[in-house]
Amino acid sequence: MFPAIESLMPLLAAAAEHGKEEKPPLPVMGMAAVYLGVLIAIGIVAFLIHARNGYGVRGPKSGPAKLAEHGYLFVEKIALSVIGSHGRQFLPFLITIWSVILVGNIAGLILHVSPTASMSFNLGMSLLTVGYVQYCGIRQNGLFGHLKHFAGPKLPANIAFVSVLIFMVEILSEFAKIISLALRLFGNIVGGKLVVKNLDDLSVIIGQDMLKIADFHIEVPIGSVLIPIKLLTAIIQPFVWIMLTCVYLGMVTHEPHDHDDHHGPDAAHSGGTAAAH
Repeated sequence: MFPAIESLMPLLAAAAEHGKEEKPPLPVMGMAAVYLGVLIAIGIVAFLIHARNGYGVRGPKSGPAKLAEHGYLFVEKIALSVIGSHGRQFLPFLITIWSVILVGNIAGLILHVSPTASMSFNLGMSLLTVGYVQYCGIRQNGLFGHLKHFAGPKLPANIAFVSVLIFMVEILSEFAKIISLALRLFGNIVGGKLVVKNLDDLSVIIGQDMLKIADFHIEVPIGSVLIPIKLLTAIIQPFVWIMLTCVYLGMVTHEPHDHDDHHGPDAAHSGGTAAAH
């Protein structure tokens, strides 16, 4: 074994023993995270009301109004590029989810608790997201049409069982979306908190095991060097969430067709002839 690795073995063993003494292996947020999420939602509503009052005839005048407009345009661009021109009708929901996740992640950089580091909070948002997608699909295609979408293309009668298999797989995938959305956000936020916590504990391990100071309990905030990376994660995760939501909405909805467009130039010609008469 290399000498460098041999010298690190006692430190790694001490870190493992130190980790065993910790009560929870993961940060336990409990109901505090849920309460914080409710406060964040109330704060977002208050901010939007204040931003709306900052709009004038020529556009936003105050700082909150300009910030709200930038957020709206950002989410609108994503919705239009992924869903299509009919994506604007989903903007209230998309902006709400994006705002809650973004503010919740940023709050976790300042506070010890974070609503998005709670699996129950994330599961609630993923249930709301997937449920909203199903609602939009049923509203536009009807219940039978929406369920028919899960069966795939129409197949001959002799292989109709394939449609049944596709339907079952698609239904399971809808439930998988609930878990995947929640786990993706939970893993990224909690993983960052664990890394920061372990780096902060490293100073205590060094003091007690390498310097042989039994009463050394000073935590040096070494994990602070990861704040830029955590900030980047806090910004990317709400973007990923609404991007996937737009993909799901684009799969179950379609752009409404104007019946006049099917008549083409003949309709315009007949309309012009009628107007001339």
